[in-house]
Amino acid sequence: MTARRPPSGEPAPGVPALVSARRPLVARALLGAYLAVAVLELVVSDLSGAAWRWVDAGCLVALMPLLAGFLLAARPGRDRLTGWVLLALLFSWLGDTVGGVALLAKIGLFLLAQLAYVAAFRPYWRHSPVARPLQLAAVTVGVGVLVLWVGRAAGPLLPAVVLYGVALGTMAVLAGGLNRVAGLGGLVFLVSDLSLGLTVFAEAGGPLASALDLLVMPTYVVAQLLLVLGVLRRSGWGGRVGAAG
Repeated sequence: MTARRPPSGEPAPGVPALVSARRPLVARALLGAYLAVAVLELVVSDLSGAAWRWVDAGCLVALMPLLAGFLLAARPGRDRLTGWVLLALLFSWLGDTVGGVALLAKIGLFLLAQLAYVAAFRPYWRHSPVARPLQLAAVTVGVGVLVLWVGRAAGPLLPAVVLYGVALGTMAVLAGGLNRVAGLGGLVFLVSDLSLGLTVFAEAGGPLASALDLLVMPTYVVAQLLLVLGVLRRSGWGGRVGAAG
């Protein structure tokens, strides 16, 4: 008696298990690619020449899609948290690429990214500094002072800068409700964007501008990665990868 073959169009037995087993490998490859492209971008961003500018632009185009692919490969289940974080990465990618056309467009796109992160982390607010008044007050005062410092030189962009600062601070606070990894990512994002704001506005052409400019991209790529890792840690991804390895 011969074994029955599966009807045409149906996957052979064991294929879903094989795909599932390969997911950690795909996730690791995408994570490695993200880190490699991030390092390349940091190296070429300070090099002169048209060719290096194209390489730098290509790195910016690739970064967020690689990180989104890593998230999808490592967290195959589709849920509310993953969906909002993917949307935040999409708006971040648009801010990295088409947002370079105009500063206001860049602020607007990253504002949408922060709002998507806020929506993602809002259900976990009871575990964030929002539920601890003293911590919330300290974060609010600190962020408020920094935003006003940036905003005093923003001119007509002041309303957009203040609105973005509120969204950024809210995201940083709520991220702590997910876990410590995401909370650290929110704080590093805060450092990145405030460094950018000070470079563009308050310290433009000043003695601190060069030092602050060096902080912007390293902290940005680390912050985005930490936020994604925080989401994955929520689902126990690190433990599964360790077991698989």
